[in-house]
Amino acid sequence: MRFIFRFFMLSLLMLVNGCALYGQSKAAKANAYAASYAVVVSKDTLAKPEWKTVVDALVAKHKNAQVISYDGNLNNALPALRQAFPKYTCFVAQPEEAGIRQVMQAHRMTRKLDDDPYGDTLWGFITGYTAQDALRLAQATAPTVVNTALITAGVGTHRYKDVFYISDSTPGEFGWKHADGTTENKNLGSLDQTQQYIGEFERLDPDVIISSGHASQRNLEMPFSKGNIVCKDGKLFGYLAKERLIDQAGQAKQAKVVGELLPIGEARRPKLFLPIGNCLIADIPDRNCMALAWLGYGKVNQMIGYTETTWFGAMGWGLMRYWEQMGGVAPANEAFFFTNQYLLSDLIQKYPKTANAEFDLANQKDTDAGMQAIVKSMQTENSGQKMTRAEMTENMGLLWDRDIVVLYGDPALEVRLDSQYVSPQHTIKFEKVGKDQYRVVVHANTDHGVPNKDSAPVGIFFPYRLDRAEVLQGAEFKPVITDNFLLVTVPGPWKAGQDYSILFRAKLAAAPQKTK
Repeated sequence: MRFIFRFFMLSLLMLVNGCALYGQSKAAKANAYAASYAVVVSKDTLAKPEWKTVVDALVAKHKNAQVISYDGNLNNALPALRQAFPKYTCFVAQPEEAGIRQVMQAHRMTRKLDDDPYGDTLWGFITGYTAQDALRLAQATAPTVVNTALITAGVGTHRYKDVFYISDSTPGEFGWKHADGTTENKNLGSLDQTQQYIGEFERLDPDVIISSGHASQRNLEMPFSKGNIVCKDGKLFGYLAKERLIDQAGQAKQAKVVGELLPIGEARRPKLFLPIGNCLIADIPDRNCMALAWLGYGKVNQMIGYTETTWFGAMGWGLMRYWEQMGGVAPANEAFFFTNQYLLSDLIQKYPKTANAEFDLANQKDTDAGMQAIVKSMQTENSGQKMTRAEMTENMGLLWDRDIVVLYGDPALEVRLDSQYVSPQHTIKFEKVGKDQYRVVVHANTDHGVPNKDSAPVGIFFPYRLDRAEVLQGAEFKPVITDNFLLVTVPGPWKAGQDYSILFRAKLAAAPQKTK
């Protein structure tokens, strides 16, 4: 009897220890993936001490960061990045290595870490007018919450504590939403609003700047061209002149600043900049550009914007729907990632024959030829049926937006709306429910109507990588399931207070191989 008791206790101990080791193994796998981070940098940049300091700062900040250096073209980093397969990838680049072509390459190569057509890592670029500016971005841990805002785009002022806005729908209109909840609205008519913008920038020193309207690599206009902000020698200025300062789309010509320059006080606090409706403002054709001036003099630690024209707008306004209109369900970096995945899912589901088309958007001749080839191929899309003009526009527009919006700053920096002023429309969780079975549960906090073209998707990253998912329940929500995330592409119709589940089967993915 004593022997049986001892055998039972020993077996129980082994079982408990085994379960504990299994739990530790799962937890370790989750922690390792959640913290996995790669720094991709050219050998030329890494050889410069002031830029190596930027890389070293990221490695110190992200303890498991792996440095991947490459010669020549950025695509040469793909094999090592594919082996590392990190959750986050940061491209450290001198300004000469951070133009539109590199942004397009980053989009395309980060979809090629495995065989599916979706993004495999949340990525961004760290660069700067000087290496010191880039170092500040690398070391940045703020802002994490934004509640003061300077807005020149049609987005909700009620989602922030203290706001100054210039209307992009009513010429000359501007106003404030104060911390006590009161509002003021006025109109300057046809008067220039440059000085007013500068004054409010200096007063608020805002956490977030959101803008739309005309812009270029060299300037940012106020709505209806009633004011102008320009860059010179890495700084920002107001610009009083009759002529609009707009570079031609895609050109890197040096624009002359000949009007009266108004000094702008250097920013004091770190910022998020979302120029979601501005053409070209995130492109870096050379050092004299708005992106570098904002990242440096403007103290912007994270910026998401267009490196080309915004004619279609799916990425910019889609990002705002995901980040802001859904009530702060996710930080800005995830909104950037999941908005792009939603765009990709649209392309793949609606226009599979052209979904993988690639052309050089920085070269107008190549762009025209590429677009013509796409149009020709679309004539036989959908079993030989000619596409409507609206379908052709959508197909080309999605291809246009797919690879031209960039995130500057640490891609792991999470910047959120203040929960005092927003209410998430839903919550989402991931759970393991059985052997090789997982479930994602969305709890609707508000009613979600029938999804339409303006609906935002619902996304969640897995705590570890999975392989070969098979949907068992919830197919009506048309989920996209990859190795590292699930995206609900049909979010609704849902009723407030109800849970909606997607059950799927998948195996744990093999651990990535370490590179030397």
